[in-house]
Amino acid sequence: MEKLRSKLLENDVDNIKKLGDVLRDMDRNNDSVLSPSELADGIKNLGLEMTEEEVMEIFTELDKDESKTLDLQEFFVAVRGCLSEAKLDVCMKAYKKLDKDDSGVIDINDLKDGYDFKGAARSVMTHEEAAQRFLLMFDSNKDGKVTKEEFLNYYAGRSRMSDDKFVKFVSATWKL
Repeated sequence: MEKLRSKLLENDVDNIKKLGDVLRDMDRNNDSVLSPSELADGIKNLGLEMTEEEVMEIFTELDKDESKTLDLQEFFVAVRGCLSEAKLDVCMKAYKKLDKDDSGVIDINDLKDGYDFKGAARSVMTHEEAAQRFLLMFDSNKDGKVTKEEFLNYYAGRSRMSDDKFVKFVSATWKL
């Protein structure tokens, strides 16, 4: 798994959108799951040489329900890796700060009074347009709400920096 993760990072697949594009390319029949052959072909298309045994080892490791398919979301989470405790902690503080009404999701109402869009080209966007653009960055299923999982997935896809730098970055971004 580390070999595949390293190759993706080497190819600048270091954020959710790029990884999503790679996974959609691997999913030849667009059924939102990967078969062993789709995984093998996708790995080969990335220029990574792996034996059939290595591919099947990854596949078996990720196929938790033994369905002989990999759900793209599960694969995404496995490839992306996990946030360290320090990174997770600062992300949760930011999420709680943004979820003004404590509903468990961040939506446009949470952002109306709680987010400063000064750096978001306000001269050409209204506050609501800037808030909508902000939501689109995090809202992977495009339902107008950012769940805790979507928020954490966004940051996990951007967590290549050291814990200290990441914590400072997120803290400064959200004025924690």
